[in-house]
This record gives sequence, C-alpha cells and structure tokens, in this order.
Amino acid sequence: MTSFLSRLGLKTVGKVLIFVTKKLYAEELAQHLKQKRDVELVLLHGDMLQYERNEKLKAFRGDIPVMVATDVASRGLDIPEIRTVINYDVAKDIDTHVHRIGRTGRAGHKGCAYTLLTNEDKEFAGHLVRNLESVNQYVPQYLMDMAMKVPMFAATRAKNAQYQPQAPAALRSGFAYKPKLRPGLGSAPAPRGPPQDDIFNAVASFKTTPKNLCSSTPTAAPSSNMTRAEMMRAAYKNSFMSNFRAASTSEETRLEATDPRPEWKKKVEAKAAEISRAVGENEASQKKRSRWN
Repeated sequence: MTSFLSRLGLKTVGKVLIFVTKKLYAEELAQHLKQKRDVELVLLHGDMLQYERNEKLKAFRGDIPVMVATDVASRGLDIPEIRTVINYDVAKDIDTHVHRIGRTGRAGHKGCAYTLLTNEDKEFAGHLVRNLESVNQYVPQYLMDMAMKVPMFAATRAKNAQYQPQAPAALRSGFAYKPKLRPGLGSAPAPRGPPQDDIFNAVASFKTTPKNLCSSTPTAAPSSNMTRAEMMRAAYKNSFMSNFRAASTSEETRLEATDPRPEWKKKVEAKAAEISRAVGENEASQKKRSRWN
C-alpha cells in the first residue's frame, strides 16, 4: 500500500481516504502503515466515541494527509481536499461503493477512486463494470474478464448481444441494467482510455488481505441537447395532452350540494345553538348597569 501511494504520488496531490470494510482490518492496516511504512495517518471507525471521531476528523482536515476508515466515513464527510479514495476492501454493495467514491471530486475539484480486487471479489466486478459503463468510462479488460466469470453476468450480456447486436448501449447493460442519462448538466463525456498499467503492480503485499488488481473509477456525466427543464416541460405537456378530457356534464344538470350530516345531528346542533343564544340574551339583560349609564 505504501508503494502504491508513493508510486502514484497521491499524498502530494491531496488527501487520501482509504476504506476498509471491517474495523479489525482497518486497525491492522493502519498499524502496518504507521509502524512499518512510516505513513502519517489517522484511523476512524464506528466503535469510537463521538468526541474521538471529531478529533480524528479535525486532524485529517488539518495536516494529516491519510485516513484509514470504515464505512462510517462513506456518508456525510465533506472535505474538498480529498483527491483520492482507495477501496482497500470492496464495499458491501454498489450503493455504499458510490457513496465511498463520492468523498472525492467535491466542490468542483477533480478526484480519482481506486478499487483493489482479488479473485474472491468477482461477484462485485459486475457491479463495477455497470457503474463505469453508466457514466461512459473505460472498463479495463481484466475487470471485464473477472466479471464474466460470474455465470449470471455472462449469460445476461450474451443474451443482450444476441437479441440486440446493433445497440452498443444494450451490450453493456449486464443484469438487464439500463445506463442512467443525466441531461442538462453541461459536462461532456470524459474521453476513454486505459489507465496507467504500471501503477497496478505497485501495491505492496500485506498478509491480512493480499490484493492483486486495481481499477480506477473517476466520475463523469453525459450531456444532451435538451436541458433538464426542457425535458420536464415536454413530458408534462405530453402527459396533459394525452390524459386530459373535457367534462361531459353541463353545469345545469349538476346536483346541488347537500348537507352530509344526519338529521338527528342537525336537530341537536340547532337546539344547542338556540340554547346558546338564549343564554347569551339572558346574560346581556342581567348585566349590571353602572351609575354613569
């Protein structure tokens, strides 16, 4: 991991956030980087008290360049100086993965996310492929090969290739997934191209959970000729034109509104109003007059 950080020059570009799934592995990795590799870092996990978390975050916002954390830091952490996110362990699901990599590239800054994979993570490789394809990013061949080892993923892509050979977007759907379109954001698709292969061989071996593969997942958004407001306006217009029908009943034939109250309730309320008026009149007549009246 230290060779990985040094080879990429990550610590000189900005702060680095390393995600580990379990607290035990996070503590072991932090201890390994501190004692054996002399990396200045802070550790953050869910078993810490709130004041301890605040102290760790304050230090990370300051001069500490690296943080090792569990998924407790995947949501709500807004530090614009984070330029790199490393998923040392894969996330438990794709939503958590998206929240993890969303800790970088904030406030208009560029960021990069790296996910370290082993052969045991092949089930998650398909999710990474779909995530990269949904934002029009380059998918490394070794990542695709790993995902194709999952029978369901391979069968779905083969089926899409058979029935829709002329639709490139459908070939990349995997698990019947449809890529999301985000029109009107004003950003063009990022150019595709293979990442630097030499950086993937720079990961130092670590006895707890050895890693051997790495994929880069920077984020981007496609563009469209129509803005989001124009698309919403057109959709509402089409919906109105297709669903609206003029009323067939004329005003003359409409029934007058009726009182929904039952008859007994009407009588009770009328009697109560009568008693209330009588009491009010009696109190007014018995009101004492002052000597000036």
